[in-house]
Amino acid sequence: IQFRRRLADRWGYDVNYGMSRATTNSRPPDRANEVQRSDESNRQQLLETVADIDQPYSLNATVFLQVREDIPSLPKNAGRLLRNSRATLTFSQRSGLPYTPVRAASFGQVGAFANASDINSGRQPSTQQVDLLVDKGFRIGAVRYSGFLRVSNLFDRVNCVQVFVNTGTCDAGLRDFGNRRIGNTGDATTSTAFDQPEFIGARRSISTGITVNF
Repeated sequence: IQFRRRLADRWGYDVNYGMSRATTNSRPPDRANEVQRSDESNRQQLLETVADIDQPYSLNATVFLQVREDIPSLPKNAGRLLRNSRATLTFSQRSGLPYTPVRAASFGQVGAFANASDINSGRQPSTQQVDLLVDKGFRIGAVRYSGFLRVSNLFDRVNCVQVFVNTGTCDAGLRDFGNRRIGNTGDATTSTAFDQPEFIGARRSISTGITVNF
């Protein structure tokens, strides 16, 4: 479902919301080795289960402001500074992807996967992000320029894009230290075996630049 207001009186918006449901009767072929190692093949599995890509809802909302040659009435000629400028603020929120919880206390524990939950019965936290784009156009001679500032993840939100299967969070949980310590020195408390940066989504990033149109 979508609601849209086309640009009028220098502003507009676009809001859309989507719902979906994805199920499957088997794991993807590229995850066959993972399934075998995790003993997932021995768990009770229904004919249809929640698919790895299942994402029940997504929400996107955009508000944009734009000033062209029609300079707004502002004191002290401030309106001239806004000529040929545009600002866009975007908010997005998506439900987390499913995962299969494991209630083991430690990796490699005997029977660690015997008490696992049903396949994809857990749900990762939802993700949110706000982005900002501002640009200003100007002309020098016959050449048109546009300077822009783009900020992704404006509020530097920490989004979990993958979780530890025994905690459902992305900052602490089950790890295979036996494999991750290879090539690292020191004990487990100082080893880079604790590093799991890929579980966290992209943090705030700022970029700027100039485009040229002849």
